[in-house]
Amino acid sequence: MNDKDFFSPMEVTDRTDEVIRDIVLTNDKCGIYGLSITPHQAAELAETHRLSLQNHSRFEFGQPIVLKLIDRFCESSFVSNDNFAETISALTDIFYEAKNDCEDRLSDDDLIDVMYYCFERLSGGSVEILASRDLEAIFRNIRQLAPDIFDPDSRFDEEEESPEDYYEEDF
Repeated sequence: MNDKDFFSPMEVTDRTDEVIRDIVLTNDKCGIYGLSITPHQAAELAETHRLSLQNHSRFEFGQPIVLKLIDRFCESSFVSNDNFAETISALTDIFYEAKNDCEDRLSDDDLIDVMYYCFERLSGGSVEILASRDLEAIFRNIRQLAPDIFDPDSRFDEEEESPEDYYEEDF
């Protein structure tokens, strides 16, 4: 099998209907915060999700990121029923752009936590500021303060202890 055939169209299926259904099901939790997503909004979010994956050359397995974003951001003090679906749509695209920018060095959940922190504490609920200023500043700080997150080869110098030194021999 060559690289070209690794992900053939037959293997990667369109999960849009499933994603729409799952988005609508988030209304149980979102309702606690006075939020809801209509079936029409769910279809738009599923399409945004699909296009973001495509535009950022991404694919995913398991729970769609749009569902994780809904689950996390429904608690935000900056979203209301009037802007919730639009905010999640923008955050979906920001997520995949950020995932590429950080070169997949952060897990999905960690990146969502960083996005939420920035959105709540730095961006004042502005997805525009989050995307244009705050995430880049966070990534720049991470690169400076914890370069091993972005460069796993720099994690241990030859003269320093290696990860194996932390384990007993008979482990």
